[in-house]
Amino acid sequence: QTIHRSIVSYPEMKTPTRDLVLSHLRQEKVQLWLPPYHQREGDADATKSDALRNLAQLLAEKLSSSSKAPLKVDDVYSTLSQLQSHALQKLKKYCVDIKILATQQHFANLSSDDDVFASWGDTVATIKNGNTKKSLIVLRVENISSTLTVDKLSSELCCALNAKTARVIFK
Repeated sequence: QTIHRSIVSYPEMKTPTRDLVLSHLRQEKVQLWLPPYHQREGDADATKSDALRNLAQLLAEKLSSSSKAPLKVDDVYSTLSQLQSHALQKLKKYCVDIKILATQQHFANLSSDDDVFASWGDTVATIKNGNTKKSLIVLRVENISSTLTVDKLSSELCCALNAKTARVIFK
């Protein structure tokens, strides 16, 4: 499960190929902003391109049987690239506040190192720090990572807090 929303509607790209591809992606819950279709900056671009090209080949073959005319792999690849680009642009604008509730003892385990949650997005900043009576921190994550999932967030948070479980509230 990811914390990202599904692909929605893109009227600027309305074509029969796009409609078929988008319908299939939604049905199969394919997320073009996650590996193997998209890698974080600095990762191999060839992998992304190969995975997207392989998906285009697979979809062209599979969807051609349900369409009036055979689909060209290049058309499907172009559509996938456009959908992926649009999804990634939406992620760049996406900002999330994460409220972390834990004991003061667990917060004491947090390193003063600002890179603890750096993989979550381009910018991770503490916007609210509870007083000694409250065990609360609110982090603002801007340009959230396309690879951040609820499981990854929980795992990294528990590791940083030296806790077995953590309660995370997204808003």
